Amino acid sequence: MQKRTHIRGFTLPEVALAIGVIALGLVGVFSILPYGLTAQKDNREETVIRYEAQYWTEVLLGEGLLLDELKRVSRVECRDENGTTCEFWNPFSEFHKKNKPNLIRLGQHRPGGSFSYYLVDKESLVLGTVKKYWPSDVCGWLSRPVDINATADPHATGNFALVKSLNGTLFDRSYGAEPGKPIKPLGSNEGFLEREFAMGYIMRVEPRAQLNGRFVAPGAKSNGSEIRIGFYWPITEPILKLIENGLTLSQIVNASMKQTSLPNFGIPPKFNHHEFSFTTPKVLTEALTENELTLMERRFLKGLAGLQAGDEVTESQLSSLFPVFYSKPLRVHTDITGTTPMTFDLNPAGNTFKADRVWLNVSGTKSDNKQSPDFNWRCRSRNGWSGMRLVDSGGKSHEIAWVDSPSGRVEFGAAATGSAYKVFNPGNTADIPYLPRTGFYQISFLNPGQTWTQVLEFMGNDRDVAGPYPRREPILDRVGNRYTLRQPLHLTTHRKIAPDELALLSRYGSSYFGNISTSGWVTGEPVPRQYFLRRMVQ
Repeated sequence: MQKRTHIRGFTLPEVALAIGVIALGLVGVFSILPYGLTAQKDNREETVIRYEAQYWTEVLLGEGLLLDELKRVSRVECRDENGTTCEFWNPFSEFHKKNKPNLIRLGQHRPGGSFSYYLVDKESLVLGTVKKYWPSDVCGWLSRPVDINATADPHATGNFALVKSLNGTLFDRSYGAEPGKPIKPLGSNEGFLEREFAMGYIMRVEPRAQLNGRFVAPGAKSNGSEIRIGFYWPITEPILKLIENGLTLSQIVNASMKQTSLPNFGIPPKFNHHEFSFTTPKVLTEALTENELTLMERRFLKGLAGLQAGDEVTESQLSSLFPVFYSKPLRVHTDITGTTPMTFDLNPAGNTFKADRVWLNVSGTKSDNKQSPDFNWRCRSRNGWSGMRLVDSGGKSHEIAWVDSPSGRVEFGAAATGSAYKVFNPGNTADIPYLPRTGFYQISFLNPGQTWTQVLEFMGNDRDVAGPYPRREPILDRVGNRYTLRQPLHLTTHRKIAPDELALLSRYGSSYFGNISTSGWVTGEPVPRQYFLRRMVQ
């Protein structure tokens, strides 16, 4: 006889109860999931910001190194000596002036609320130079010292930058400004962002000079510095709209952190914020620019390119950096007594002898004829020989101010005693002595009879006003018989135009110098002086 086994299933109430228990657990899990994801995102952003702080600490201590990564800085904002807010825009964005696509806007300053733009021709040498030195300019503006009493409003004090994250995920770094490539406008409007700021931030840098650990006013004697760096993120869509509508970075940060209303825009979202600081024995030093130096002094410092403040400069080093070149008589194509301007072959040693400027076409091919009917010929910069001396066989020395091409016209000049730089007319015998066709010429940094010892001594002393050039402090520091570089030359177009450049302007025009206004600045408007953290001046 078989025994029957009865298998009893779950009843409907039991199934419902089990589902309820599971649902209750899932609700609990799902309720905390957003907090977990948000915490993960915040932790990632916090980690990125800490890496950014370490990176910017090294950048600001780097004395203006030309780092490609700094091309990801979209905008810098600082105040000039009069307290006027000045904005500088990434030159790779190439914002054109409305209805004038050949004029590029590099930034603006806001005296009394009005806008004045820095304008350069799209094909000018100036735009290429601005792009090349954008990284060092960024450091120079961010290192401008603040007033020691400017602490009442901590989120509005200092210098600001809008930055695409240099660290973070590959996605974050890929979808931002691409170094070396123009940044296309956002949509159909004239924006400065090429793509979304996947991990962008606004940075505030607050440099202060110190003397024995106490803050001192900018320009006063100091033996150290403190730098505070604040980070504000994320760059959300409402923040982008504020930027695109012309509000300054300091306005946005201040309103966001205080949660105050902006006229016509309301209260912006509140930023996440982290503050870092470091101290250094380096001193906030005003940058040395070309307009403060004679051509000879600039040539001297350009020859020392690569040295930093405190590096030693020796006679043997200078003699190897500035060799003497010789030219045979047949290199003179015509003299000043002829009917055409004198040309002189400044390539006596072959292709190693370069002109200061050469004319190239769009493909980069050299031309010795700047008057070519092809309008695409443009003047391009080369490491050349302005500031060197042409010494003829009679022992007369002439300063080289400009060279069209290695076999082209030479402009000679000198720092006149008046208020302007003197450019000689090569077709006027009263201006420049006759250059003999016999004998040899030499191209030399030194004047006849001058020694490198004398050059070192000259560069180690103050120089009084030299014609149109202002008085300068020593270029070299001297300790006994040893000379060290006080600070390197800062190459930038955001400076006053040099007297020799102004003298040559009528002959070479804006294709090289950019637009010149009555204020006399290369970019057309006054700009704030730049500073760098350098070793203490002896």
